Amino acid sequence: MATEYRIRAESKHGDSDDTALNSINLRCAAKGSTNYTRIYSKYAPWGTFSSYKYCSGTNNPVVGFDMRIESYQGNGDDTAANDIDLYCKNRGYISTSNKTTWGNRTQKYSCPSGQAVKVC
Repeated sequence: MATEYRIRAESKHGDSDDTALNSINLRCAAKGSTNYTRIYSKYAPWGTFSSYKYCSGTNNPVVGFDMRIESYQGNGDDTAANDIDLYCKNRGYISTSNKTTWGNRTQKYSCPSGQAVKVC
């Protein structure tokens, strides 16, 4: 089950191309295990990685997410995905520190009741 994550994001550059969210990394472990597996999205090399943020406690996997997305503007630099927050089973959410602020938050998307993000 996914229990922690980090993102690679590029902050505002001004006149040059802003790429915003460039990678998402998840760490997963089977229930009760301390052996973690890492999975990575496809990524671009721009920006810096945040530190890992995790759902604290035991049996507290990721069960949902929301994102910050900038829609197509037409003129100027469009960044698309900018940030993602993950929601934990035992309430609350985790959020990285290197967010970008373009766009608006989506609604919260959740796993069906009793299920969690299992990607490893």
